[in-house]
Amino acid sequence: MLVLTRIMYVLGGLLFLGSVVAHLGVRVWLRPRDPDLDDVYHEFEDEHPEYARYCRWLKVTTATATLGILMTFVAIAL
Repeated sequence: MLVLTRIMYVLGGLLFLGSVVAHLGVRVWLRPRDPDLDDVYHEFEDEHPEYARYCRWLKVTTATATLGILMTFVAIAL
């Protein structure tokens, strides 16, 4: 049981830290830079390919960070 707890603690921490770094990278490098995005896609922002990719990666990195926090919490609670 102690080995499983330590493995979850280490993997959860690494997953959280990796997800935070990836989230910051997504915010810097995948952010849509098209100034006409609001004019052209005012009703269908999710249809724009750059914006859809940006939102998808934000959701993925947020979900993996949440999973890392959850794994760390479960390891501490055991």
